[in-house]
Amino acid sequence: MAPEVINGKGGFAAYDEAADVYSLAITMWDILYPEKEKYPNSNNNHLRVFETVIAGTRPEVDPTLHPGLRELLTNSWHQDHWRRPSAQTIVQTLERIQEEVCSTFALELREELEKDIGHFKVDEPTIVSQSGEKGVRKLTGTRAVSCVSEGVRLGNILADAGFLHHAKHSRSFEFGTSMYFFDGGTIRFPSKCLKGIGITVPTLT
Repeated sequence: MAPEVINGKGGFAAYDEAADVYSLAITMWDILYPEKEKYPNSNNNHLRVFETVIAGTRPEVDPTLHPGLRELLTNSWHQDHWRRPSAQTIVQTLERIQEEVCSTFALELREELEKDIGHFKVDEPTIVSQSGEKGVRKLTGTRAVSCVSEGVRLGNILADAGFLHHAKHSRSFEFGTSMYFFDGGTIRFPSKCLKGIGITVPTLT
C-alpha cells in the first residue's frame, strides 16, 4: 500500500494512478524475489509495516539487478507520488529493457549456433538458417533455459522483438525441423530510442 494511501492524504484523483504504480512496483519486487520478505524487521506486524513504508523504507534490491529495472522500481515506489512514472512510461521502459537484453542475447546465441557449423564470420553478411530444435537444444545444453518449453518461449520472445525469423515468415518459433534465421541488422542496431542501459544476460558458455 502506497504511503499516501496509508496516510489517507489527498483526494482520490490525486493519488489514484500513482498509488497503482507503487503497488505494481511492489508486485514486481515480489516476482523478482519470491523467497524474500519485504520488511524482515516488521515481524509480519501490519502496523509496523505501515510505519516502515511511511518512513520511506522500501524492500531491498539486489545490486546485480539490471540497472534500468532497478531504477524503474525505485522511481515507481518513490515516497512522493508525483515523482512516480506513469503506467505508459513503465510499459515503454520495460519494452526498451527487453529489446536491448534480447538484442545482446540474440547476438550471442547466433554466434554460438553458427560457430557450431563453421559458418560464422563477423564481417560476412551470410544468413544461415537453423532448426528450432537445434536452437532449443543449444539453449538447454548451455543451461540458458531449463527445459524445452522455456526455450520455445524464449525463441518466441526473440521473434516478437524482430531478431529471429521463420525462414518463410509463416509461423512462430517451434521445437522442430522448421528453419529460422537471425536478423543481423536488427540485432546489431536495435531501436534508436535505447539509451545504452547496462546489461546482464545469461551466458551461453
